Amino acid sequence: MNKVVSMRRKCVNIETNVKCTLQCPSCKRTDFKEKYGQNAPIPGGNLTLEDLGKCIDYFSNGISFCGQHSDPIFSPYLIDMLKLCKEKDVRCDIHTAASHRPESWWREAFLANTDAEWW
Repeated sequence: MNKVVSMRRKCVNIETNVKCTLQCPSCKRTDFKEKYGQNAPIPGGNLTLEDLGKCIDYFSNGISFCGQHSDPIFSPYLIDMLKLCKEKDVRCDIHTAASHRPESWWREAFLANTDAEWW
């Protein structure tokens, strides 16, 4: 019997931080706040550049910055993370719904990795 084996791309979805300014109705963050109270801290912290480097070594085909409890633009390290992905030639995409950053930040982020795909 022949087995068909599909080669799956080794990609990962990264949660970069625990911050977001929005309260989207279907977001896990909103569910958490409704269950535990608006002042309940979301567990976790900021993903460091060093931690991302370890992920890139394993998930070399792609990094998706798409938070479940946060928006990736609120990571204090996102621009450096985008640069690291560019340097390591790792595909990345950023999924954001928030816009609470100055225009200068957006310019710097876009230029940090011109190959990144923004959603």
